[in-house]
Formats: sequence, structure tokens, C-alpha cells
Amino acid sequence: MPKPETLHEANFFQELAQIAGPCLIGFGTPFCGACQRLHRLFDQQEWGFPVYYLDAGDNPGLIQEFEIFHVPQMILFVDGEVHASISCPLTVREIQSAVDRAKMNEPIDD
Repeated sequence: MPKPETLHEANFFQELAQIAGPCLIGFGTPFCGACQRLHRLFDQQEWGFPVYYLDAGDNPGLIQEFEIFHVPQMILFVDGEVHASISCPLTVREIQSAVDRAKMNEPIDD
């Protein structure tokens, strides 16, 4: 299944359910320097799995659904289900390492 071009509230759960394996979602805002760094990293790096950056202001329902209280915030999904919240320094190596560690753990409970 090819990666959807974009994710947003209207198609989030439908598209995510069709992505097999890991998928990393980053939430941020245009006025947050760290968020913009994450957005650039997502766009400029080949991750080996789908990554998406969503503007928190454009997706308030998702922000509420996932109880996001600060940005940037990353959530790892595996086979369409929430697997882990990812917190780490915003470098390619640290993000990849955090995702790899999270995939070895049990998924978080909703």
C-alpha cells in the first residue's frame, strides 16, 4: 500500500489503518522552533517507514484524541494502533534509536 500524501483529521484513522508496520506521526506548530526542526527532519530523511508531520492547529480533534499537551510530540503507530509516545532529542540518530527501542516494547494501553 503506498504512503498517503498527507494525513489530517478527515482521513487520519482510515489511512493509518491501511499502513502495515510502524508509522511515526509528529505534531507541532508553525511558531515552535523545535517543531520546525522536527518537520525538516521528517521531510529530509529517509526513515524506512512512513513519517508524517501534522500541524496541531489544523488538527485539534487529533490533539484532543491523543491528549497532546505540548509540542513537538511524536507518536509511534504499529499496524494502525498507538504503540508508544516518543520523546528524545531531535536528531535522526536519536529518533531512529527511540523508535527502535519502542518497537521492542509492548504497546501502550489507551
